[in-house]
Amino acid sequence: MRWILNNIVINGFTYIVFGTALGTIVYLIWKLAGRWSEKRGYVDISYWIWKVVLLSFWCPISFFVLLKIRKNGLYGFEFWKTAFIMDIAFVLFCIWIIGTVIYAIRYGDQHRKIHKAIRQCEVKEQSPILQEQISEISKRVKLHRSVKPVISHMIEVPMAYGLFQPKVLLPAKEYSQQELEVILLHELVHHKHQDLFWKQLFQITRCIYWFHPAMQDILRQLDQWGETACDMTVSRYVKSVKDYFNIIITIAVERPECGVYMAGLCEGTKLLMLRMQRMNAYMKKRPLKKVVSAGLIIMVFGVSAVTVAASSVGYAKGYSYIADKTQDNEIATIKDVPQQDFEEKTEKLSKSKTTIILDEKIPRMNGEIAFSNTIKAGQRLESKKAYIKRGTIVELSVTSGMKEDGDSKYISTGITDMKGNARYISDDWDLWYSFKIEKSGYYKIYVENYGEKVVNVAGTCSLKEEEAANEKNN
Repeated sequence: MRWILNNIVINGFTYIVFGTALGTIVYLIWKLAGRWSEKRGYVDISYWIWKVVLLSFWCPISFFVLLKIRKNGLYGFEFWKTAFIMDIAFVLFCIWIIGTVIYAIRYGDQHRKIHKAIRQCEVKEQSPILQEQISEISKRVKLHRSVKPVISHMIEVPMAYGLFQPKVLLPAKEYSQQELEVILLHELVHHKHQDLFWKQLFQITRCIYWFHPAMQDILRQLDQWGETACDMTVSRYVKSVKDYFNIIITIAVERPECGVYMAGLCEGTKLLMLRMQRMNAYMKKRPLKKVVSAGLIIMVFGVSAVTVAASSVGYAKGYSYIADKTQDNEIATIKDVPQQDFEEKTEKLSKSKTTIILDEKIPRMNGEIAFSNTIKAGQRLESKKAYIKRGTIVELSVTSGMKEDGDSKYISTGITDMKGNARYISDDWDLWYSFKIEKSGYYKIYVENYGEKVVNVAGTCSLKEEEAANEKNN
């Protein structure tokens, strides 16, 4: 259980760190590059790029980098779980979990209240003519979904609602034919663009990255550019863009936004002015050259890739530095134990033993790892395989704690090849021995509990050339 908890804490904490780094860099890049592209009239790609910014927080590249580090190491870096690192990571992970749960509960509660209010509001009988008009406009904008109209006295402005059962919410007001056509076009295009899906995805992302200061700005950008993208699409189906915006101004309500559950005409004056400016730039835009488009994509993804690599190396070096500074006290008692004259034994390891795989891998030449774990009676702690050259000295130092009278705590430690041929030493307390590799190949290190009690073991493993090992022993 402790091994599972440790891995969840370290892996989860690392994933959040990498996801935050990647998302932040992509956000900052487009925050600057977006202004440049907008000034030059390339407004039609901005909504898509802000979607990329949102998706960058979900990009699994950080997870693959984490796996790469765990499998092969990175500049000598390993996940040494010192007490200091585990305590800090556990506290931060708990804070993150609490924040995520609070935001998720708020999100679910707000969604439930809105859904309940819409279901309980007074709804007029649906007009077959209105439904027919919605179907006709849906065909024009190539929306291949069935959308139902809902007319209510409790609704102030027209809105698109419903992710799985799309609806157009309309106030119980009288609209002219032209106004109604503009309203339906606008809301049906929101459904066509899947704007509600992106708002819901943002809300889930916000629950995970609730601590990120840019989340509110990302919502604002998605909301504003979603409306602009809607205006651009609707402009293809109306006779006059000027008349379209006149109707929008007449109908819209002075509110900053409609929330993350629906899309509607809740724009304030500033947003309406911004939308008209962007529409004007869109109408006068120059064709977006393939070179410019490709350049923007390469820039965003190229810098993002470099960022992930740089943040990974920085994280690894920082982690390694902290681990190196905080592990001395933990392994000092192991290193201070004088090497004893143990009898080296050989045996064929049984595959029926319950095996726990070490997170740490066998270090590189002249490197060292520290490990600790709990082993039940009859269990074996085993590393992943690593290639070791002939003549290399594998130095193992393992302790099971102070020996207690009457307690049976017998452990063995050693090396084994891929066929299960093992060389080992055994005792009931501290083990320290140097194994010389006689044949190049793949090997594992292991610690086995063949006693009757649960054992808490801690140890180190280092690889040295034969000459260096002899100098140390002398």
